[in-house]
Amino acid sequence: MQDWAIEVADAHRIEEFSRALSEACDAGERTCLLDLVLASLDEWLAAGVPVPQSEVAAVARRIRDELGPALHELPDVAEYWGEHFPQVADFMRTVLSLPR
Repeated sequence: MQDWAIEVADAHRIEEFSRALSEACDAGERTCLLDLVLASLDEWLAAGVPVPQSEVAAVARRIRDELGPALHELPDVAEYWGEHFPQVADFMRTVLSLPR
């Protein structure tokens, strides 16, 4: 597999992957899981089914605590997804701008 996260992404398991990210022990594991969460988000957002903004915001709130710290801790991963996947970049901005 050339790009593991994209190959195994699953739009239906975003919350599960986010929980695993919050429980990851080392930077390598967090990097892989952050890639997996973002690839799964890309799959969810690109599914071709209109996603109401309220649903996007609800998912953002649910995973904010797990995803936000990882995005700050692993800026190279966040930068890659932000540059190459516009829908994911928009989602990341939503996650990071939500009030605590």
